[in-house]
Amino acid sequence: MNSNLDNIDSNIDNNFQFIKIKSEIYNNVLNIKYSDYLKTLNTHYYKTYIHISLLYFGLLSTITINTYLTNFFSSNLANTIFFVINSLFVGLFIHGLQQALHVGLHYELHSNKKINDKISTILGILTGVNVKQARIIHMKHHSKHGEKDDPENSYLYPLTFYKILKFFTGVSIVQYCLNIDKNVSPDKVEDKFYKTNLLIKIKTFLTMTRIISIAVHSIIFCLIYLNSNLFFALSWVYGFLTFFPFFASLLNIVEHGENKNTKIISAHSSGPINRLFENSFFSKYIYAPFGAYKHAIHHWDPTVHHNQVDQIENFLINTQLKESIEKRKTSILKTIQAVI
Repeated sequence: MNSNLDNIDSNIDNNFQFIKIKSEIYNNVLNIKYSDYLKTLNTHYYKTYIHISLLYFGLLSTITINTYLTNFFSSNLANTIFFVINSLFVGLFIHGLQQALHVGLHYELHSNKKINDKISTILGILTGVNVKQARIIHMKHHSKHGEKDDPENSYLYPLTFYKILKFFTGVSIVQYCLNIDKNVSPDKVEDKFYKTNLLIKIKTFLTMTRIISIAVHSIIFCLIYLNSNLFFALSWVYGFLTFFPFFASLLNIVEHGENKNTKIISAHSSGPINRLFENSFFSKYIYAPFGAYKHAIHHWDPTVHHNQVDQIENFLINTQLKESIEKRKTSILKTIQAVI
């Protein structure tokens, strides 16, 4: 009798392939099947909540310290330096919170789905993300991964100077806001009236979560302004509208982008691509947190909780998928160098 594993090579890169072999994966060291091993793992939600709290604390600390330094060093050069530093870290910490929201889309923030979505909605207030809309888009990403109609497809395009310029001039965030309707309502994409009606686009974008988000960001901006100056206060806005989407897009590229991707392509020639990054502090807790640093495992089996990805990697390294695991191990820095 032929095994499904006989027809699977090291290029396995999506959930559909993994499902076929899932029941046959066996660890020879622990003498246990993959499906049985999953039952022995704990989710440890408290680790997630601590991590989220630390990201909020990091964001608050960044603003507080840079506000103090801006007031202490009042020269134009100092203001410019602290503007850039504050913008960068604001974008980086909000990007980290967005990764927490991502696992919320997979119901990994709480065992109760309603509570999970309430936590996700709270996270969405600062990240400007509507949970219901984001889940529609993200689930399509999993089913269309590596295809040209994947809505989260920034990995299909190279990170050129022109693309970077679009991020830091605010063009990319405007394009995102104007195009969100076609990803939320894909059945209406070919409707010419729907595509060109600005009122519909605005209505789709301005959900209650985003209205609250705009209000919260406005309050934060005013508080920073009252304690510093207008120029520095704008660093919060700039960090959120430019650095945050840039970091998110760059992560998408290093997770899925082809090596030496030097021209615009409509879809990967080699199909979906996923990677496993190093367990460094930067990868695990700052730039690719909440399991994103083991993205291949997330795409193979989206049911795996983000607090279990290290254990799953260690388990799979002693199974028939050892070659697949080894093939995907890399670092974020090496990948950035390879895909740009």
